[in-house]
Amino acid sequence: MESYENLVALSMSTEGLLVAGPVKFPFVLPHMKQGKEISATKWIEVDLIGMNANTLVLASVKSFFGSGGTTAADFLGQNGEKKAKLYSRLLTEKLGPC
Repeated sequence: MESYENLVALSMSTEGLLVAGPVKFPFVLPHMKQGKEISATKWIEVDLIGMNANTLVLASVKSFFGSGGTTAADFLGQNGEKKAKLYSRLLTEKLGPC
């Protein structure tokens, strides 16, 4: 685990979460090609997973100092069409709520 991930893992554990990671899992993304619906498998990596009895946190940890990074609004599709397609469509619409 990288040092920045360690800081985030420590923060998550102080909030009472059991922390594990990283984990890669396949994600099947249907799309249209030449008028036919086909599926493409993408691999998603989650850097940290935090959990307790009633909470599940999936964290992608980046340490680009000086960068604005990704915000909750990006995942909710509130920061423009490009980010909405990247985050909201991939994670919230396709996987559904937990």
